[in-house]
Amino acid sequence: MTEIWETLLILAGMSVDEELFRTKIQKILYFAAQKKLIDDDFKNKYFGPFSIKVAKSIESMVEGRYLNEKNHFFSNGYLGYSYHLSSDVQDIMPIVRKKNEEIIKPLCNIVKICLNRTSNELSRAAKIHYILKNSGKEMTDNQIIKSAKEYNWNITQEEIDVSTELLLSLDLIHLSN
Repeated sequence: MTEIWETLLILAGMSVDEELFRTKIQKILYFAAQKKLIDDDFKNKYFGPFSIKVAKSIESMVEGRYLNEKNHFFSNGYLGYSYHLSSDVQDIMPIVRKKNEEIIKPLCNIVKICLNRTSNELSRAAKIHYILKNSGKEMTDNQIIKSAKEYNWNITQEEIDVSTELLLSLDLIHLSN
């Protein structure tokens, strides 16, 4: 398995022109964990599956000056944080990429699908996947909606429809005939 900090560097390197917010990082790495690119230690939280290891790795990467953190104040009073590679890390990137060649292409596929999505879209898709994965069985949309309430998540039919498309494109679910 690839180390989370190395995966974060590779992800940030792929996302140079995109604001890479905390929630988006968590969800992209959740999908990567489902593809067995990193350890799957994600637990349910308000915004969907969340990894404390990912959160701590982001913190460490900022403290170590591998990632630059930028504060964003939104009109709704919400404070967000986005991340970019620091210039200090450019020397080690070829080494990190070479060491982790096997995850570059699958991670790149996940990033291509996810970067043009909002954090909310990724959160909902991750929540639905998490519900399906933990149920261990096929579920109807109504069962997903009901199960989401047990996690204190509110998911609508329209959100399931959009999330299904995303999860299909990530090849994380398959529809039965």
